Amino acid sequence: MSAEQEIMRPTLLANLLQVVGVNFNHGQKDIRLFEVGKRYVPGRESWTLAAIMAGRRDSDWRRSKREMVDFYDLKGVLEELLSTLRINEYTVNPTEIVVLESGQAATVKVNGKPVGYLGKVAKPIAANFDIKRMNIFYLEVDLELLSEEVGVRQKFVPLNVFPSSVRDISLAVKETDFEAIRVLCIENGKGLLEKIDFVELYTGDKIESGYKGYVLSLTYQAHDRTLTDEEVNVLHEDVVNKLISSLKVKRR
Repeated sequence: MSAEQEIMRPTLLANLLQVVGVNFNHGQKDIRLFEVGKRYVPGRESWTLAAIMAGRRDSDWRRSKREMVDFYDLKGVLEELLSTLRINEYTVNPTEIVVLESGQAATVKVNGKPVGYLGKVAKPIAANFDIKRMNIFYLEVDLELLSEEVGVRQKFVPLNVFPSSVRDISLAVKETDFEAIRVLCIENGKGLLEKIDFVELYTGDKIESGYKGYVLSLTYQAHDRTLTDEEVNVLHEDVVNKLISSLKVKRR
């Protein structure tokens, strides 16, 4: 359509840098942009997702001032994308890419297959678009390659219509962490332990030296019937006794 657009683009970076430059010139310095479009590589064309970030992070009440975005902000965008697509087996490893700064570039692989890259745009590249004194971070992933790795689609599970029963327990724990306790409870819950909540941590003088107190809330629920109090009590005691014997915790 014009002399600037007569070549099939091998990357979406130039288009987004041009838009960033226009925004900077109009006083907008905090940038979050993306584009989905085609890029052209030898032998094929491919639908591609590109994202670009610059400026300050979003406001956060926990911080007194707004910090500047960096490589890890964009990496977080990538991780959220892959999580949404139910892709768990991926790596982000350092690499060298001509349009990105050395030491701030990484390639993205899913199940060992390269699907894209991300990093800080090299200053000479940004300068070509009249962008100076600002760090620009760019992500590009091949959507067609990514689509081949999408995880199994999740299915809706009907809500449980049967009532639940809750039992609390107070433990004295020496070295075991909550995750180890949670896993052991689930393994011994016979499919009826629906949820484990961490209620309280106690480290005061009323507990034995070297120990810390955990208060946990365990929710029991069946999907095909209403559990009786006797069933829940027996199962709960079995779970607690397994914790005591396997993890050397004490009941408070």
